[in-house]
Amino acid sequence: MLRSILFVAVAMSMAACSGGGNNNRQNTAPVVSTVGDQTIEADSTAEQFDFSVTDDKTPPDRLQISVTSDDDALVDDSGLSVTGTGAERSLVVTPKPGQVGTVALTLAMQDEQGLSSEQSFLLTIAPRMVSFNTFVRTVFAADANDAPLPINSVEFDRDEMDFNDLLL
Repeated sequence: MLRSILFVAVAMSMAACSGGGNNNRQNTAPVVSTVGDQTIEADSTAEQFDFSVTDDKTPPDRLQISVTSDDDALVDDSGLSVTGTGAERSLVVTPKPGQVGTVALTLAMQDEQGLSSEQSFLLTIAPRMVSFNTFVRTVFAADANDAPLPINSVEFDRDEMDFNDLLL
């Protein structure tokens, strides 16, 4: 009885070493980490979004990675590039100047066996926020012909302005 148990253990060990173990498992599609929805300002320079890639059989450097935009008016192919090596990568996005809106960007990967996967996220290109430091209030009166006639022009600095300064 002891001899048969020893033989089975040796046979299983040899099968694992000769490729009969995990190497026979089914290949699975590559995986790209989740990139959440993002918001950037219009007319911004290149923005970088980090992500990672993995595959059970293909080394990360040999995965084919591409990115596409569903709205070339906001971000076209020339405004998309993938940088980095190994498992850690970055998507660099440069939106078209003067454009605002939401675009779906899709990261697609393919391994050496032809299996592929993709992951999409929304990129919102918001209007650029502009702040003003000075307000001007001009009071008009009617001239003899009922045309508007400025009678004073007052400049207010936001830091020293209060609500009463805005009243006529």
